[in-house]
Amino acid sequence: SKEQGVSWQQTVRSRQELQVQSTECPICLESTSENDMYLLVNCKHIFHISCLIKYIQGEVKEKKVPVKCPQCSVEILQTDTMNFLVPEEQTKFLEFELSKYIENNAQDYKYCPTPNCKMIFEADGHISKITCTVCKKKVCIACGTAWHKGKTCKEVKYQFSDKFVEDYARKHNWKR
Repeated sequence: SKEQGVSWQQTVRSRQELQVQSTECPICLESTSENDMYLLVNCKHIFHISCLIKYIQGEVKEKKVPVKCPQCSVEILQTDTMNFLVPEEQTKFLEFELSKYIENNAQDYKYCPTPNCKMIFEADGHISKITCTVCKKKVCIACGTAWHKGKTCKEVKYQFSDKFVEDYARKHNWKR
């Protein structure tokens, strides 16, 4: 049986090789057969194809990437995950994975600060200013803001802080 292009034969060698007598799907708790099973490569857990499709699609919809095995929490390989997604979901999944990677490596990458621009820059300690190839705005790589000619990153950070607003209000005798 095939669902969304995924078959038992694509991933699983044979029940004998897996040394499995009778297997129960950990998601629905019903028994499985060779025709409707899928073996996750990383952890070797076996699930109904239809259960895994629903699980993976739900995880991607909730932006829970990387997707983890519902039985042991080991990361499911990207290729396994992609097997269960339609093209639109594959695109979203890859975007979510990229965002997660950038978030986890924030010291090495910066997003363009221009609203609605999705360009990502690699932070290079030797370059302080770059022009975004998408929106054409100049960006300070050091602090990830719009280019601030004649001002330090510290001065710009202060200008966007609550302290700046408080100091400005006090200087102009603003009352609460």
